[in-house]
Amino acid sequence: MIKWKTFTIGWSLALALLLFAARKTTMPDQSGYRDVVDLTHNLDDHSPNWEGTEQSPFHAKELDSIEHDRYYTRSFSTQEHYGTHLDAPAHFARGMWTVDQIPAERLVRPLVVLNVRGKASGHPDYEISVQDVAEWESQNGEIPSGAVVMAYTGWEDRWNAAKTYRNAGADGVMHFPGYSLEAATFLVKTRSTVGLGIDTMSIDRSEE
Repeated sequence: MIKWKTFTIGWSLALALLLFAARKTTMPDQSGYRDVVDLTHNLDDHSPNWEGTEQSPFHAKELDSIEHDRYYTRSFSTQEHYGTHLDAPAHFARGMWTVDQIPAERLVRPLVVLNVRGKASGHPDYEISVQDVAEWESQNGEIPSGAVVMAYTGWEDRWNAAKTYRNAGADGVMHFPGYSLEAATFLVKTRSTVGLGIDTMSIDRSEE
């Protein structure tokens, strides 16, 4: 299990969503940093997209080559919310932080991993509960203030199969694990968590 003193700059196993509270939170001493863990997937045209279109929103084109131009360049375009990424508060509420406004110290945080893979296996609508948080704390101690909490559901195993990763039913509703409202509220308000992440399409369970 990854201990709380392990830190990350690659925020999620798949499409991570970080909820940064626009308030001052006591930041723990950074002298305890030991490791950097990159949790990102490669950004390319094989990544699953929210809309589920067969045509990828990611496009790359070679502009110059070593052989012809003595240097290599490309141009690429993609959606803002594609591949491994973070969602800034401005994505959900007017007047909140955009990505460039998030304080840099919020982007290097203590990491807590809630391993619910066993519970979520076979249960695509599994909700991470306050009980899951309590079980982690019973083994590791209280989640430190200012941490980022990541949920490991095992859903990243589906990353290379976009249809299976989205897991949409005949009605178009996607089914994948996520945080319960109670767990998210507890983490943000009681444990001063500054970010939530997950290896599914969204931190919310089963989006329409």
